[in-house]
Amino acid sequence: MIDKFLYKFFGSLDTFFSVIETYSVKLTSWLWEQRAKLVRKKRRVQKNK
Repeated sequence: MIDKFLYKFFGSLDTFFSVIETYSVKLTSWLWEQRAKLVRKKRRVQKNK
């Protein structure tokens, strides 16, 4: 009985952290892409001066 509870509890905990990890990677990737776009835009502006 307690084994089943612990198995479900730790399974849920693992799923929770997997979701957090997935979305943190997506957020980090998006932020990096935005930074790259800004840097490219800044370089283009400076190059045209």
